Amino acid sequence: MDQVILGLFGMILSTWVMYGCLIAWRFEFYKTAAIFIYHIFTLAMYFSYISFCNFLTNLYIRLPSENKPFSGFKLYVFLFGVFHTMVGVATVYITKIWPVCILLLIASFVFCIDAYSCFFTDTYMLCEHRTFKYEMKTELPIDGIICHVVVRRNVEKSKELPEGWQCEDELKLDNKWYQEEIWNVDNV
Repeated sequence: MDQVILGLFGMILSTWVMYGCLIAWRFEFYKTAAIFIYHIFTLAMYFSYISFCNFLTNLYIRLPSENKPFSGFKLYVFLFGVFHTMVGVATVYITKIWPVCILLLIASFVFCIDAYSCFFTDTYMLCEHRTFKYEMKTELPIDGIICHVVVRRNVEKSKELPEGWQCEDELKLDNKWYQEEIWNVDNV
């Protein structure tokens, strides 16, 4: 989970630096440096995304329904939305390159709510990617859930955990989850 949160914060930082560079470029404030920094942070966003998406693994993290940002009304989603909307409206009035800036703000909004959800969740499920939806019910593990994980900062003692749950810093998985070849494509 830590690399997911780190990747999200990296993408948030990258989008805001890129946004600032576009505004600086538009107002010809250190124009050359702004474009250079913009390209560096485009690359930084790429590496942050690699950290976020668990690159080269067939595992992913699924939050419980109550912690998903768009399952019902969430105050933090509303507040992030209001903030990004206000910045977006101001952007439309101050620059002619507002479409690109708005796209960066939309990306920032999504990254912010995902980072908030991941950072403040108590539990999550470690799951296996499946190629087809029907495989979720026909192949083991059912629904792709390998194990339920508790975030250590929220639970102090291992004995408080329900049966079959693990703390994220003591995670013990079968070796097949680490060694499975994910690039193997079967032509069925």
